[in-house]
Amino acid sequence: MPYAFEHNGRAFTPGPVLDENGKPVDVIQAFGSVDAYNDAVEAAELKHLTETKPDRVFAYFASGSESEPWTLTTWRGKPLSKRVIVWNKRRNPRQSYTSSWIWSVNVLTLWGDWYCGTALGKGIYVKLRKMKHAPR
Repeated sequence: MPYAFEHNGRAFTPGPVLDENGKPVDVIQAFGSVDAYNDAVEAAELKHLTETKPDRVFAYFASGSESEPWTLTTWRGKPLSKRVIVWNKRRNPRQSYTSSWIWSVNVLTLWGDWYCGTALGKGIYVKLRKMKHAPR
């Protein structure tokens, strides 16, 4: 299920939201509010992650700088990490609009697996890959 947002009292999603019979439904009528719908989406996402322990994870860093701890989260900000190791800060060769720096990260998730990836900083998505061995 995709997340939704509300504008002028209407809910919008990237694609149709379907009921158990495969018929499109209005998010606000079916769930009462966009927040209730998004809570259900997030709960399903967390359940999927903890049950399947996927090889790749797409998530976000809610915080992250040299002075505050990094936290891996869902799109809405629910924590997914027990521990984040940030190392190898270097210049971003693309000098993108997101950050002049990139960091290598290792993440211990709530479901107990270690993942690694490259982060551009706070509030920016990160693609992580499951590690074969925990970092030393």
